[in-house]
Amino acid sequence: MTKLTRKLFISILTVAFAFVTLGATTFAWFTLTTTAKVQTFTGSMSTGTGIEMSLDGGVNFKNYFSTGEILKAITGAADGTIVFNLCTSLDGVSMYKHADLSVDAPTGGDGFAFSEGEIVSTSDYIKFDVWFRSPTQNARIYLLTDTSTASTGKPWKPDGTFEYGYYDDEETPQFSSNIISPSTTAAFNVYLADTLRMSFQKYTVPTMGDVLPSPDNLTATEDVVIYELDPSISERTSNSSNPKNHRLDTDIVQNIGMVPYYNGKNSAKPIKQDFMNAVSAKLPKKIYKNSDLVEASALGDPGEEHADAPVLLELTAVKTNHDGYYYGFMQVRIWAEGWDPDAFNAVLGASLSIDLAFGGAEPEPEAVVEP
Repeated sequence: MTKLTRKLFISILTVAFAFVTLGATTFAWFTLTTTAKVQTFTGSMSTGTGIEMSLDGGVNFKNYFSTGEILKAITGAADGTIVFNLCTSLDGVSMYKHADLSVDAPTGGDGFAFSEGEIVSTSDYIKFDVWFRSPTQNARIYLLTDTSTASTGKPWKPDGTFEYGYYDDEETPQFSSNIISPSTTAAFNVYLADTLRMSFQKYTVPTMGDVLPSPDNLTATEDVVIYELDPSISERTSNSSNPKNHRLDTDIVQNIGMVPYYNGKNSAKPIKQDFMNAVSAKLPKKIYKNSDLVEASALGDPGEEHADAPVLLELTAVKTNHDGYYYGFMQVRIWAEGWDPDAFNAVLGASLSIDLAFGGAEPEPEAVVEP
């Protein structure tokens, strides 16, 4: 259990996306052949006292990043284009596009497969590198409660009958055991933010010279923190936590949303029960949520405890000629999870905004027990 003794820093990354509406209609994320290209992008990245970040490999550390600088970090060009596609990940690192439904997976968890060679490229999700530095040794990076995701709704009128919860035109919840029917259900909004996951992968930084090493010379660890947040939908809930998000968490939701919709449209080749059991057995089993975010004010409270708050990174590395800073490196990935029960292809026509708020503190020293 970690006790946080004082507030060190807060940094916030804000990204806003507006997506072009897709013209094609398909029935599940693994059948999607089109992509959603970002039409406009705005973003900023800022840091508070005590921490700086670098998006260019550690060449420049700053406390503010413009839209062009963030785009360059993600796409390689200040005027680059961001593309999103539904995909899935078993570990928060490797992304896959297609599942092989022809595999008859036995009950018990083995036997399912992804189509060979269908690892999604980074053009289908967001991935970027971040160096952190602080004058405080062993400073620990946390994800704060200011972190949020949101999107505007994309109107959708399904062409199949299945169970799903949604908000109607009066923003009244139609959530519990609601049967969607083409003949009786009017178009309603679906939200890309409802499918979002993000991961933070920690790297081991070796003994450094006076120049920070290339990511190719760093060692990726298996220490990957994955968050699935309940989004804030401003047009629906005035930025409060979204009460209707259907969460994936650790197992495929088999009776609500994407799966029954797909199976209803593809009765000749449905997603089989054994297949779903096998996929669920391989999905990540530790998924963090909103309650695992840390209050920024708690970073300065020596009595506050955060038993469930994961440490994203610890700043321990120093240069050969110590320049007064301690460094750390991680990769950030953000993707639309295809197995999410809200992962209808229609969500890719909606906009998306992301606020990432990082805070840091050093752990309270352990009490010394006299012999």
